[in-house]
Amino acid sequence: MTLDEAQREIESKFTLGPEGNHQFSATGEEYAEIVSGGRLEEYKYPCYCTSIEAAVRLWKEAVEKYTSERTGTLYWRVKPEIDLTFIFIPVDEKGEYNGHPEFRDSAVRPTWRVYSRLLVSDKPQICDAWIERETA
Repeated sequence: MTLDEAQREIESKFTLGPEGNHQFSATGEEYAEIVSGGRLEEYKYPCYCTSIEAAVRLWKEAVEKYTSERTGTLYWRVKPEIDLTFIFIPVDEKGEYNGHPEFRDSAVRPTWRVYSRLLVSDKPQICDAWIERETA
């Protein structure tokens, strides 16, 4: 499943509210930061995946968990986006993980995660000015 497909599937379950451009949503509530693996505030270190497909799957599962007990309108602050990060993995001469933290014999590996900020709420909007995108 692609990220666009996962986003559309999530959006199909809710009424879509306007996109926000501030810390707080149009309801006055804060958005949740959801990444591959869960809500960002729940983890000391973010989850990075060895494939885009795994990153999308873990993000979708995390959003489904967040939204499972929520109803109402879906507000995006940051629509889902894929982050690419390179990490160093210590390896031996055969290219296998050697368990040593020295980087002189390291391999660089690409990793991915999906990042988003959203809110699902049944509270009414309190101010349209909160949701207007700056155009200048």
